[in-house]
Amino acid sequence: GDTIRELRKLRRNGMRFYWGEGDWYAGVDSEYLVEAAGFLKGDYSDFLRFQAREEKTRTAEDAALMISLDELRQRIIRYDNFAKTHPKLDETNSEIQHEIKHLMTWYLYGTDNSPAYERQAPSKTEMTIKPELRESYERFLAENRDSSLYPVISEAYGILKRHKFLFSKELDAYIKSAGVAFSY
Repeated sequence: GDTIRELRKLRRNGMRFYWGEGDWYAGVDSEYLVEAAGFLKGDYSDFLRFQAREEKTRTAEDAALMISLDELRQRIIRYDNFAKTHPKLDETNSEIQHEIKHLMTWYLYGTDNSPAYERQAPSKTEMTIKPELRESYERFLAENRDSSLYPVISEAYGILKRHKFLFSKELDAYIKSAGVAFSY
């Protein structure tokens, strides 16, 4: 009775609930964001509409990517483009750049349940980049030259190429020094 009424009230006010990693989580209802954006102008309206579009498809859950590696590349580009076109919006620095860092972490390192590299037999210590990620990096370099993240992917790809597409200390050090991803 009371719990259901409270949940419905929260839903009417823009909250949604989803199950993940063995627990319930609260989030923002994307339809509510679109409706709220209609009451705002300029960058704030753009921000809510952008968030609503991106929130429709979850990027990761339970330490696993929920989208393909190339969809992850496309999402990174959309966030990067939003940041470039809305540099004065406070949310660009507080939320968009933070999300870019999450996305880049997953793109450069993978996640616990969606690793970017595979252990190679017989050594079992060497890790080679997954073919679909290598292809996505190549697509990034071919199609996204105007991205502010192009130099990072270009350098990371160059390091990978020099090391026969194996994960290396040099690559890890470069990613950390570039400051575009959270450290592992």
